[in-house]
Amino acid sequence: MNPTDENEASLHMIVDDDFRTTYDFSVDADYPDSEYDEMNTVRVSIVDEDKTVAYMELYILYETKIDNIVMFADGIAGDVYRAMSALNQNGLLEPYDPDDDSADDFFDLMPDTIVHLNYIAVRDEYRKKGIGDWLLRNLPRILSRNYGTTPRLISTTICPQNITWGENEPSFTQPDETAPTDKAMYKTMEKLFVKNGYQQIGSSEHFYTKPRA
Repeated sequence: MNPTDENEASLHMIVDDDFRTTYDFSVDADYPDSEYDEMNTVRVSIVDEDKTVAYMELYILYETKIDNIVMFADGIAGDVYRAMSALNQNGLLEPYDPDDDSADDFFDLMPDTIVHLNYIAVRDEYRKKGIGDWLLRNLPRILSRNYGTTPRLISTTICPQNITWGENEPSFTQPDETAPTDKAMYKTMEKLFVKNGYQQIGSSEHFYTKPRA
């Protein structure tokens, strides 16, 4: 994929906290490093003219920022907590007191920055062009350039969603877990993450990777 190709030259990337835009989007090119500021939630969109064609949403879990996350308030927060618990149970986090039921204390004991990827989605007609691979491959660089951090671990929960594409960011709803399309999408997502260096955390639905230094 080359940004000079007629059908792909209009693709560009938006990071939604300040809407800075990188116009020379290409799945064959890396994302340059620089430092910026910090936030908890990051939304990255790949846009074709005025249409969002790919989307990624994640939490940056800073020790000094985690108090702003309301744990157990919704399904996303629950997924984050369960993923962190799976990482801990498999020896990928420093030990914490299992008798302490405080979610805030649980996260405060993290030794350094960890990212949890909530959503990644690509419109049907833009799939199989390497866009999802590009987002996963360049996520550490995107975080380094825009938020001044390189995470020690990135986790995710593979949970297929029904996607409704709007003018800006898409919306996600939980499908019927027994539906054949749900099972097929799980396999597709698993293949995407494994291809990009993610490993399953034990026998759970959670996966993680260690970004290269």
